[in-house]
Amino acid sequence: MNPNTALFTGLVGLSGIHLTHDYIIKSITNRDYNIQEPADTVSIINTSLNEEENIKKSLSSIRNQDVIKQYPEKFELILVDSGSIDNTLHLAEPYVDKIII
Repeated sequence: MNPNTALFTGLVGLSGIHLTHDYIIKSITNRDYNIQEPADTVSIINTSLNEEENIKKSLSSIRNQDVIKQYPEKFELILVDSGSIDNTLHLAEPYVDKIII
């Protein structure tokens, strides 16, 4: 292969990656979309074991999703804990609908 052709092909490939990256970022950050109501109840199951450092951030992130905020009655958040011995369960209680140990 001609070195110039290889260089051009490499640049086109990099350009394609950059364009794809830009498209994905715009798609993620674009808030101009319609949220569809779920047809049925959606159960979101989060697992934990001694996660007191991260549990609030994780569960609040789930609760703050646009679709969950718009249709809270269609979602249940369940925490399945593997026997935490720290404050994980206490910190998780305000965010979850059910805790299973």
